[in-house]
Amino acid sequence: MNLRSLLAILLLASPAAAQTQVWQDDFNDGVVDPAWVVTFSPLQFWNVGEFGGYFNFDGLTAPFGAFNETYELQQDITDVSGAFTFEAAIEWEDNSFAPTPGFSVLDTKMELLDASGNVLVRIYLNDTSTVTGQTEVIVEAGAATSTMGALPDAGDLVITVVRDSADNVSYTATGSAGTFSGSVGTSAGTVDDVKFYTTGVSLGVGLPPLGEARVDVLTVFAGTPGPSLSSTGTPGGSMTFDMAGYTPGGQIAIGYGPAGVYIVPGGPCALLSLDLVPANFPPVSALITTAADGSGNAQLTQNVPAAGAGLSVQAVDVSTCTASNTIVL
Repeated sequence: MNLRSLLAILLLASPAAAQTQVWQDDFNDGVVDPAWVVTFSPLQFWNVGEFGGYFNFDGLTAPFGAFNETYELQQDITDVSGAFTFEAAIEWEDNSFAPTPGFSVLDTKMELLDASGNVLVRIYLNDTSTVTGQTEVIVEAGAATSTMGALPDAGDLVITVVRDSADNVSYTATGSAGTFSGSVGTSAGTVDDVKFYTTGVSLGVGLPPLGEARVDVLTVFAGTPGPSLSSTGTPGGSMTFDMAGYTPGGQIAIGYGPAGVYIVPGGPCALLSLDLVPANFPPVSALITTAADGSGNAQLTQNVPAAGAGLSVQAVDVSTCTASNTIVL
């Protein structure tokens, strides 16, 4: 496909749906937002609250014997129907030792709910390392689950859960604990509330503190993330281009050439800005096409000549007429 053909497709494609942030709490001011409805009836010693740039759950002890308690926060947010993105940045650390027969568990769950309280999607930090020797992060949508585990006893992840316009749920996660992605079935309904909570379970008396969980930021967007492009390797050899956030199963066009600005002049995608100069493209094809998988991701490996150094590369989601970021070779 050459540049002229791509522009013809862009002019005929439907306009992109922009992602809009509808709610966020970054827990940075040391004060729990009064919009949160807090449910907690402490029987033991909890060290919980907003401090150090996080919402922290830590320092649980069981001086009075076994317990099973939950600290819960829930907030009504702007309703989101259709496609949405739920992002959570979390950290955890297991710092406990529970001699037999006692054990301790710290589970943290972050959820989007509909108006009836049904869970649409859930991100679940299952810190059971004092029981099973394993920490897991689980993404749930309806009856479907996808598990990232076994993870290190201490780590962090930024998890992005996306529901597309057809109610398909997928996720990506990256951080010190690794890089993960997957599909998690479907989930239908309108987002009404955000909720997160930690349950501490301990058997035994006088057990030392349970693990620590820290929620750095929670964000809800209407719509899905824009397409992204990244690469590994250098010109003069094989390079791999990774794409994420595209229409599942849709076509992706990848262009290259000198940096510049080109504004698509008309049609439903009028004013779409491409960061490449069409006048300087070679007369033959300066584009490669590929297809996204069912999660909206794609990977392409190409031999790039040394003469390509300094050229810009940009990808376009042809289904939504949305351009990715630009990378320079």
